Amino acid sequence: DIKQWGEELSAPGLMVVDVHNSVFGPCEALVPTIQEYMAHIDDVDSVRWRLLNIQQLEEKQRKVLSAKAAKQRELEQQKRRHDGMPSQKQSKAGDDDDDGDDDGDDDNSDDNKINNAANDARVRELEQRLKELQHEVKYKEVERTEALAALRERNADAKHERQQHKAALAALEQKNAD
Repeated sequence: DIKQWGEELSAPGLMVVDVHNSVFGPCEALVPTIQEYMAHIDDVDSVRWRLLNIQQLEEKQRKVLSAKAAKQRELEQQKRRHDGMPSQKQSKAGDDDDDGDDDGDDDNSDDNKINNAANDARVRELEQRLKELQHEVKYKEVERTEALAALRERNADAKHERQQHKAALAALEQKNAD
């Protein structure tokens, strides 16, 4: 979860993260490379390999923010009821009690406008961050695809080289047999 992720980020040592999305999943082609690197590290506890499904993290973050906003609205409504002020729904409807007095609706409306503006700004900020993270995921997917293609090419080259060595060895054996 998000709290656990925060703790991971603050822990000492090096953390290498495979950031992926739900569609593509983590890069399984890197597992042998990771295992090879880890075999050469003296202090294994100082390096942590983690997987991060960015879509799941963003969904959890949205839920947390939504729950916090709902709780904040509930607290504001409770405070208004406690202070004898109209609820948010009532304040939107205006001062309908026809007593001609100012029930603080203008102040309430100003507070709501400020809160709405702050919420709108936060939403825009989160949307921008989401776009940045999506761009990063796409970039990482391209890098992963290129790395996988390079590994496949290296594998094909190694296979071709082994075949050449086998042929040369067979030729030497045949020459020695003659």
